[in-house]
Amino acid sequence: MKINRLIITEEERNEIRSLYNLINEQSVPPPVPTIIKVSDEDSLAMDSKDAKGFLSKFVKDILTNIDNDPQAKNTMNNGQMEILSLVVRGGASNVWGGKTTGYDFENDRKTAGIKTETVLYQKNKDLAAVRSDQFKNNLIAELSKYNIKVSSNVKIKTDAYVYNTGGVNDTRRDTTKFPNNGQFLSATIQLSYLNTPFNISTITQVGVPNIPKKFVMTGAYFCNGKNSQNQVSKEDTYLKQCESLSATSKDNSHISAWEIKWAPNENGISDVIPVVRWNFFWNSGGTIDRVSRIPHKTKYEGKESFDKLIPANDNVGADDYMLKVLMGLSEGDVNGGSTYKTYITPFK
Repeated sequence: MKINRLIITEEERNEIRSLYNLINEQSVPPPVPTIIKVSDEDSLAMDSKDAKGFLSKFVKDILTNIDNDPQAKNTMNNGQMEILSLVVRGGASNVWGGKTTGYDFENDRKTAGIKTETVLYQKNKDLAAVRSDQFKNNLIAELSKYNIKVSSNVKIKTDAYVYNTGGVNDTRRDTTKFPNNGQFLSATIQLSYLNTPFNISTITQVGVPNIPKKFVMTGAYFCNGKNSQNQVSKEDTYLKQCESLSATSKDNSHISAWEIKWAPNENGISDVIPVVRWNFFWNSGGTIDRVSRIPHKTKYEGKESFDKLIPANDNVGADDYMLKVLMGLSEGDVNGGSTYKTYITPFK
């Protein structure tokens, strides 16, 4: 009969503690941030200040870049991704009210222009400045919805220029001589996140005290209503998670929940303290449909810091980076170890 042993022995725990003590004695280099850079440009309608279309497209480009990097996506979900720099350029054509105006640059957007007329030129430049500034503000507000924050060291620059389009608006310009639009917005953003593996030093840096010595116990629950010690579980560990499975699939090969725990007599509490649990919701096809991450309510030293590191999330997915790291902690495998390979990988 297959035995699901996911709680380590006292001897194994002591071995892990010894290993962590050795790690702590080593000097750990500071984490190096990874930069995601996204650039784009969009033409605008005549006298347009509100660039909703470009904003939506640009945000989508940013999220696509993040989604392509699992660690970046996890960092964003945890609220640890920051805007490091943002440059927005707003442009205008050198025409106002049907009259030709001065301009900052030729149509190539590089060669210095001619500012022989200044009054109408300034109106164009002011319009471009409003476009640039509004886009900057709207972009920051939109990214905040995805837990992307502004770094304390952020560098933000907004520019506004008038470009030579032949003294007519973009729709009337001779595109053989003036191929580039005058009215446009361009934006370049750099997002920063730490790409060091989630390890002992990373945990310590965010303020969770003594975690190498304490964070050593795990517990698993299965769709047959039993835990890893073959004991009857509480309904909240399996009932809703497994309700879509057929009766024959509700066995000890389908994991319903997994949690990490503090060892007994740690943080001034004699009992084992559950810290965070992952619930696995199955579909009728026998694969994991959704994964929720739930911090436990039990108070302990460092809980506030740890909950910020691994916040509640109703849908983190089976590839949740924190799940893999903590599930493979006892084996030193940031990809989940044998537990993940046995109970998660075949059913994703």
